[in-house]
Amino acid sequence: LFRSKNRVIGHILQGNKKENLKRIILGTGVLAAQETRWRMGAHPKGNTMSPMDDMFTGGAAYAFLRVGPPGRFDIEWDAETLLVRADWFWRPTDKFGATNPKDSRYTSRETRPEVVANAHPNSSNEIVFKHGISIFRYPPRRIRVSASWREEVIGWFKQIGVTQLGDRPVEEVVVAHGG
Repeated sequence: LFRSKNRVIGHILQGNKKENLKRIILGTGVLAAQETRWRMGAHPKGNTMSPMDDMFTGGAAYAFLRVGPPGRFDIEWDAETLLVRADWFWRPTDKFGATNPKDSRYTSRETRPEVVANAHPNSSNEIVFKHGISIFRYPPRRIRVSASWREEVIGWFKQIGVTQLGDRPVEEVVVAHGG
């Protein structure tokens, strides 16, 4: 696996970021794939970038993230935290997670961590994980939130009895940006 100070695996929350983060923390604790959310009764409209494309390509079974520089994402993981899983693949461009070889967007999938380590920092690459990612089982390095609601987010973790994510205090993981 690779360790890099200039690359993280990250996710940008869509729609109402605060409400969607609250649903993750107080709900299942999982950044869930579209199919998983639909099975739980949540309609992803407004919460994902391309829900219909993802359904047709087979990508709806995966949670979508990107590889890029720290500070670019709302939720960031160190590669060594996530790449221990065997259910991920990466592509240098966004192909809607296409798993169907008959889909025009399908291209070969990469599963070697060293290739991910060399991802262009500003590319629209995709790295996907089957079904989703538990923030409790695979703790993020950072959860970036607005300074105006950081304490509320920390309170959601306290509400469910979580004071640490991995070996770090929640207060260290939840960081403020902007106002």
